[in-house]
Amino acid sequence: MIVDFQHHYTPRELFKADPDAGNRTYYDENRVPSYSFHSLLYDLDEHIAMMDVAGIDAAVLSYAEGMCGPLESCRIANDKIYEATQIYPGRFIGTAHAHPLGGPDAFKELARCKNELGFPPRRGHYVRIQRQSR
Repeated sequence: MIVDFQHHYTPRELFKADPDAGNRTYYDENRVPSYSFHSLLYDLDEHIAMMDVAGIDAAVLSYAEGMCGPLESCRIANDKIYEATQIYPGRFIGTAHAHPLGGPDAFKELARCKNELGFPPRRGHYVRIQRQSR
């Protein structure tokens, strides 16, 4: 089984720009590029098509802003990642996202993801995958 452990995904609801307006790059306060938004980030059908072409069996969905973004954005992303695992069973693997220094509320979100959504924290760098034969 081939698994992509760094598969970027941004739910359309969390786009900072009109996703239909083409690519848009955001910069930090030092003018360093921090993230590029484009429609491929949220188009899960296209993700599956690219995975099939590349021979990737499953992908661990990661949300870049989940590393240090607002908790509400992380909640939305976690819910949408869970939804993707239900729509595409076996193709996407969900992981929890919350700011590592987000305090008690971030820990509550990680617990919700583990207990209600059924996936472990991504920043813990552990994902349980059952070995399957091809």
